[in-house]
Amino acid sequence: MRTPRGLVLLVTLALALVVPVVPASAAPARPGAPYVVASSPHSLTVTWPAAKGAKRYRVAYSRSHARASTSSATTRSTTGRSTRLTVGGLRPGTTYCLTVRAIGRGGSGARSSAHCHATMPRANKTSHPSISVVTYNLCSTAQGCGRWSLRREAIFAKIKQADADIVSLQESGLKRKELRPRLEQLGYRQAHLSRRNVMYYRAARLVQVKRDVPIPICLSKPYTGAIDYTWIDDYHWDMVTDKPYRLYKGTWYYAGDECPGVGIPAPFESSFRLPHGRPADWIGLRDRLTGDELLAVNVHLTPGRTAGATRRRKSETAALVRHIDRTAKKMPVVLTGDFNSDRTRSDDVVGRLLGKAGLGDAYQRSATYTRPYLNSYNGYRRTPNRNTRWGGHIDRIFVRGGFGVTGWEVMADLRRGRYVGARASDHNPVRARLFMPSPRRAAP
Repeated sequence: MRTPRGLVLLVTLALALVVPVVPASAAPARPGAPYVVASSPHSLTVTWPAAKGAKRYRVAYSRSHARASTSSATTRSTTGRSTRLTVGGLRPGTTYCLTVRAIGRGGSGARSSAHCHATMPRANKTSHPSISVVTYNLCSTAQGCGRWSLRREAIFAKIKQADADIVSLQESGLKRKELRPRLEQLGYRQAHLSRRNVMYYRAARLVQVKRDVPIPICLSKPYTGAIDYTWIDDYHWDMVTDKPYRLYKGTWYYAGDECPGVGIPAPFESSFRLPHGRPADWIGLRDRLTGDELLAVNVHLTPGRTAGATRRRKSETAALVRHIDRTAKKMPVVLTGDFNSDRTRSDDVVGRLLGKAGLGDAYQRSATYTRPYLNSYNGYRRTPNRNTRWGGHIDRIFVRGGFGVTGWEVMADLRRGRYVGARASDHNPVRARLFMPSPRRAAP
């Protein structure tokens, strides 16, 4: 007997309703870009945001940015759902680009954007004492900075939280007069300053270097007349003889320009005058624990992304290198500031010229990193800016002369991926901890 076509159709529809069609498993979501949180001369440790549907992750890496996003890159896989992986077997002081993709029941998800970072050039001398450095643009002089009275306490709190041995501030202007007594209560001493910038150092750890400055004094011509209350400080123009005199080792001597120079200890500090009127303040400091002397420099280069601004920064950086070489000689150097340039720019001419002069960016040399995904310039936004490939840090710390870098950090308060609390400045402080070039001196 033949079954009617209508009955066959009804049975087919009934089965379709009773037996559901099982869809194919979806591929896992695309994870966020990996960021380096630890480094050594032969490894990079990266972490990334978790991706929905991931059972494990596969990290690809290459010395080529383009190749890191292709199947030809070398890969390493995580154990389970861990969002952290150490990639070993790398070359010292070499830049690698890394991507990550999630692996799930539905196969492989899309690759993340690539992030590039360098391995440490050499291992740190971890037995050496360390010091900390912070650089911070206060935004107290530029337009659009907001009322100082509403930001002052938040700025002071950030500086206090940094707890650094060297504090470099840009765009401090006259507001430094309000900060100075409060920082001195915390044990800081104000170093050389310019109209816009200022530095402080922790007196319990560092002492200012002094150098003999040749001052014209005729030791064969001591003053023999009467001395009254007008002879103060260490220099006096005598109205009786109409001649200049200078105090040296308790005695006043004639100090005419024709006199030979006598070395008198003076603070080793001043400002470099860069092209386009921007100063770079510097001070010589001696570490009490190691005896190492170092040159600390604070600078704020021309802002802007135009070709003209780039040319200005190039000339400023070239002059800065010449001044540092002439002043520091063999002293180790810590260079801090707002450089208005990073590797996200089409031409990081600043980093390039400083690198040629042996000044390495602490961001590419540290053993550990905290919040490297944050830009140091926040623009008063609640949602952080992020530059995936290189990291956007125009506030930088460069070192030369045997320093190791053990920690690098963008200081910021976040909750659920957004800035919280008072917005102290349009920049985030950047802090680094450095190992000194020399070991601790033996106790006498």
